[in-house]
Amino acid sequence: MIKSLLKLRSAVPGLPVDLVRLLLAGLFVFLAAPARATLESYDSAINEDAGSGLVPLAKMTSAVALTGRNRAAFNFGNSSGDVTMEFILVGDPSVGGTVAYLAVGSTSGSSLRFEQSSNTGQLGFSQSGAPNYLFTPVVPSPTQITHVAFVWNAALLTMKLYLNGSVAGERSGVSPAFAMPKGQGWLGANSGNTENMSGSIHRVTVYDSILSDDEIQRHSDAYNDVVRLPLIVSFTANPTVVFTPGAATLTWNVKRATAIFLQEFDTDVTAVSEFAVSPGTSATYTLLASNAVGTVTAQTTVIVNPAPNIDSFTASKTFVVPGETIRLEWKASYAQSFSIAPAPGDVTAQTVQGTGSVEVQAKASEYTLTAGNDFGSKTAVLSLSLLHPADHLVISEFMADNASTLADEDGAFSGWIEIYNPAASAINLSGHFLTDDPANPVKWGFPNLNLAPGGYLLVFASGKDRAQAGSPLHANFQLNNSGEYLALVGPGPAFLHAYAPAFPRQRTDISYGILGGDTSTPRYMGVPTPGAANNETAVPPAPVHFSHPSGTFTQAFEVTLTTETPDAEIRYTVDGSVPGAANGLVYSTPLSINSTTRLRAAALAASGVSPTTGASYIKLSAELAAYTSP
Repeated sequence: MIKSLLKLRSAVPGLPVDLVRLLLAGLFVFLAAPARATLESYDSAINEDAGSGLVPLAKMTSAVALTGRNRAAFNFGNSSGDVTMEFILVGDPSVGGTVAYLAVGSTSGSSLRFEQSSNTGQLGFSQSGAPNYLFTPVVPSPTQITHVAFVWNAALLTMKLYLNGSVAGERSGVSPAFAMPKGQGWLGANSGNTENMSGSIHRVTVYDSILSDDEIQRHSDAYNDVVRLPLIVSFTANPTVVFTPGAATLTWNVKRATAIFLQEFDTDVTAVSEFAVSPGTSATYTLLASNAVGTVTAQTTVIVNPAPNIDSFTASKTFVVPGETIRLEWKASYAQSFSIAPAPGDVTAQTVQGTGSVEVQAKASEYTLTAGNDFGSKTAVLSLSLLHPADHLVISEFMADNASTLADEDGAFSGWIEIYNPAASAINLSGHFLTDDPANPVKWGFPNLNLAPGGYLLVFASGKDRAQAGSPLHANFQLNNSGEYLALVGPGPAFLHAYAPAFPRQRTDISYGILGGDTSTPRYMGVPTPGAANNETAVPPAPVHFSHPSGTFTQAFEVTLTTETPDAEIRYTVDGSVPGAANGLVYSTPLSINSTTRLRAAALAASGVSPTTGASYIKLSAELAAYTSP
């Protein structure tokens, strides 16, 4: 029929253009006029939301016919940032000029376009001084009556476009100068009443916020007379655990249902949103929500009279000196009484909602937590390692590869050695020595100074040989990162404490030593503490080593991955991503490299994840590999 009118215009040269436009506009209104009931349903949905607090900033509730020459005044309201703007509209982008405005406000530089220029046949939007914006994927201008929603996120500078309730396109990277139409403006043309739209706009609804997908879908469905299955947003029990004769309350949030039932009670609960239950045994309840489309269900369970469960039982330290104060902590479910053996005994008073803690003086190597209720009990055993400090000076900690942990007075980062006095009285260091050579026990001597009980003294292993009391001390040797002999020698000379025949290979900024002055506990230290009590935190795994360094190749080869940390799992990636507990493939056999590959790997253990290491292998053709510059 549209083509017929256009042919009529060609056949009758004297036929006024305005008359043809009027006939086209009337045709749009006739062909595209929605059923009155659908618009009323849409209006009802908007009003229902307003009653629940979702109030429009502005709205138009009567249809506007756009002839391609006219426009309609509209006040969009004073929006402040995020905006959702809904339209129910139809048009023909083939009629008129190369661009057709949909909406423009008091700030005419920003606009929504029914057809973006030039003759794109697509919805879009614009900002003066910036390129015209289209959506990805492209969204054709609707030639059938459609619910359209523009959703502007001012913080992300992103526009989303919805057609009939579903996301149809998106555009990001929008100019910060862009703003949705606001204040007094126009529908169907620009502020100068040019670049007009041909079609009809039946509704406009403006919100000063970003509506959720569900809200936009609900508005669209109301207009399109779409009834969807009910949606059970939530169905929960509170509490989820009861002890007889206790009770729980079932609560639900359901949308789009005309009837709601609790199956186990065959009870209609459409008019309420909660229901009290008093089960004698553990029970699962089923909620049924129905409408003309169908029925959906959801379930929730109430556990009755469960036996206790201990989730955790830990100590603030697991290596302790007998008599040292530590904190025991626990977390349990369903328990009503708590006790710890040996002492302190009953700790129910120290437990709140299953979580508790207490300080004890460590005297036993094992503590047992018992959690109980009227229906059973559960125990958990916590093992401690009791330390036995030496009665003489010890090398409690040292760092051979000190890249950034501790600088000396010259600003240099050399190795360092920490001396600790675990004895009950002060010890004079005169006549004591440090050595890295078992054949020379008196290699570097301490000055005449006293080390208090529980005191620490640092010596830099820098080779600078400084032994002035009251000044930083420097031994006349350096520590070997690959491992070597290290000893503390007392008067006599008598060997007091030695790492023999050699301490293991050292890692950058990772210290090595003993805990609590007990020479039977050598280990790497996850947290170096020069001049303070040693920390038992475990060290993360050593980095993964690659058998082949980065480079070019022409023939396939295999790469072996290794780590110095025993029992550590190695994970690797070949897509450039960072391997970790939730990413990467588990390494088990050598990897075949037959094409250009970026390989990254990390070691995983209970103590954590190692730093990521990697290598890149670039495959060259035989001709390129053999090429030499003339």
